[in-house]
Amino acid sequence: MFANLVRRSLIALPAICSAWAILLPTAGIAEETKAPEFADGPWVSDVLWIAPDRLVATQSQGLPLRPATVVTLDAATPSKFQVAGEAEKSLWSVVAIDAQHFIVSDYGGSVYAVQDGKAAKFDLKARWIRALAISADKRVLAGAEDGKLIELDLEKKTQSRSIDAHASAIMSITFSHSGDKLATTASNGSIKIFNWPALDQTAELKAGDAVWSALFSADDTQLITAGSERTIDLWNLATNERALSIAACSDWVSSLVALPGSSLIVAGGMDGNVTVVDYGMMHSVARAKVAESGIWSMALSPDASRLAVGTRKNGVSIIDVADWKQAAETAAIEMKKIGPPSPKP
Repeated sequence: MFANLVRRSLIALPAICSAWAILLPTAGIAEETKAPEFADGPWVSDVLWIAPDRLVATQSQGLPLRPATVVTLDAATPSKFQVAGEAEKSLWSVVAIDAQHFIVSDYGGSVYAVQDGKAAKFDLKARWIRALAISADKRVLAGAEDGKLIELDLEKKTQSRSIDAHASAIMSITFSHSGDKLATTASNGSIKIFNWPALDQTAELKAGDAVWSALFSADDTQLITAGSERTIDLWNLATNERALSIAACSDWVSSLVALPGSSLIVAGGMDGNVTVVDYGMMHSVARAKVAESGIWSMALSPDASRLAVGTRKNGVSIIDVADWKQAAETAAIEMKKIGPPSPKP
């Protein structure tokens, strides 16, 4: 039953380096606010906080070519959606210009500006657009199925420029904390680093399969990625090589979220599990079942205390993440006693 959506304990995971495997003390998850059970919906492909207790999400009906809606919701009642705008086909992604103005992309390659209850379509020729990202100065990038990286002109509602970034579909676009570079990932496992705003390529990394999500480390010297390889990987951006796989996941990973003030990363899987890893200590912290259907998106609240989870069949759930940091701190103490794994000869 959906009432049992969240287990009240986090299951400790061994690190891929077995020498680091330990059992963590049990850490509880605060009771979440749940969306009701649906036979086949709502499918929430992307969710984003726009205020301390307010979110925007993209809701679709389950098939790519059916109409979809942009909705807003309160964190206290995540099953109650208010329609902000409508699109012709299932939606992929959303970014917020402000709390009332959103940019969304759909399966047909269309982009819409949603504001005041209306959705204005961009004059844009593209295949489906899974990835959107917004810079610190409110410039929006879109990643298309044909590998093109497109900057949007928000005023004219068209594209201002486009580059051939990848040979396959772009799955994610992520800006660095410093804001002077970005990472794009693709369905063929390609990962590229560009400077911003020039969009000159500075590096290319290569994973074995589709990379769905990427995050820069807090100091921008490393990149954390995950996707259909079912691993969470750490990359050294000084050498442009994979340092190691931090953890194995139980299914494809669709979304990564960083917990501020720590080196913790939360990975959301298509089986409804989240895996928590510490990229600083290079080990797994915990795994929790947080949804009864696949996780398509996650977003951390402005105060970093709650995680919004968008799912394939069960709408949006709001999860308290405070105990994950406590579990990580406990794990770090134990790991320091063990020491890091020895390098392979």
